[in-house]
Amino acid sequence: MPKDGRRYNGDGTYSLRPDGRFMFRVTTEIGIRKTFYGKTKSECKRKYDEFLAGNTDALTKVKVFSEWSLQWLEIYAKNNVGYGTYSEYKIIIEKNLNPVLGKLKLSAIKPAHLQNVINTNSEYSPSRLKKIKFLLSAIMSRAVENSYCSKDISQNIKLPTFEKKEIEVFSAQHVKTLLEFAPKHQFGLAVMMLLFTGMRRGEILALQWNNIDIENGLIHVCQVVSKNEDGWCLNPFTKNKKTRYVPIGAELKAAFEATKKENLFMFSSTRWGFMSPDMFELRYKQFFEDMNRGLESEKQVPIMSPHKCRHTFASYLLKGGVDLKIIQELLGHSEISTTANVYTHVDTQGLKDNITKLNY
Repeated sequence: MPKDGRRYNGDGTYSLRPDGRFMFRVTTEIGIRKTFYGKTKSECKRKYDEFLAGNTDALTKVKVFSEWSLQWLEIYAKNNVGYGTYSEYKIIIEKNLNPVLGKLKLSAIKPAHLQNVINTNSEYSPSRLKKIKFLLSAIMSRAVENSYCSKDISQNIKLPTFEKKEIEVFSAQHVKTLLEFAPKHQFGLAVMMLLFTGMRRGEILALQWNNIDIENGLIHVCQVVSKNEDGWCLNPFTKNKKTRYVPIGAELKAAFEATKKENLFMFSSTRWGFMSPDMFELRYKQFFEDMNRGLESEKQVPIMSPHKCRHTFASYLLKGGVDLKIIQELLGHSEISTTANVYTHVDTQGLKDNITKLNY
């Protein structure tokens, strides 16, 4: 640290992570924010020095889009998004962007070239096309910032017009069947939590019993199980980097009180301490198979993903008149626009039912 007390680019800061490793976070001399991990501070610093030595040379050689897109991925994405998001970005760049733009010089790329990427991938889902558009904009704007081209031409990329589909949720009868069976099954608590809290799978897997405040009726959501290059890990941040509290209803409270607290994690395994998402999926599927085995075919509940429980939770709250802002807080969405885009779909049957109330 300089004598004047100020921190300059290149100084960096060290911190000790919950897993025992050190983290060195630094903004380089050219304004790039990076994070390095190691068992010791010196290992972190060595990785930083290696990055500077290798990256400077790689950046000077950049001429075409494919070279810059991969540099952008390592410099701007790798340490700023989750491992899953980083892996998805890498796939999109290698499969969708570089085959179309890869050989073009950055200074020679025109708006039509970027639009052509969207057009040639129009068969993809709306969410994938939005990510392709985001990556095109992010890569090109940083190219301007680093003087590889003079003007950001990504501002007017147009996506196709999509018909908005209603999200898939469990019916009221299916929810009733699920909740009636849950107390009888060893995995029933997990299914009840999905339906009564709207929490993400990774958030539920990261819950420890000390995150449950039964007396005050609150669940503290403060970490998540996610994937990194070494496998599944406990990430001390939620998806939007904020902690939140989810209220506990009477049925869920009774289920908590009836459950033996034998391990640190609510859902545990001997390998990681927490149950892995892969094991969660297997037991979730087994829950449905065990439940449906005792039901007549017309009363059986379709096996939909755990995330559909989250959709069910939010949709029934909205249908019950809960304010969208409250639903946003419960779900842990960073922006209310995310909540609105997903859950304020047109209820066509509701429109039909209510049009009869028109009385001229």
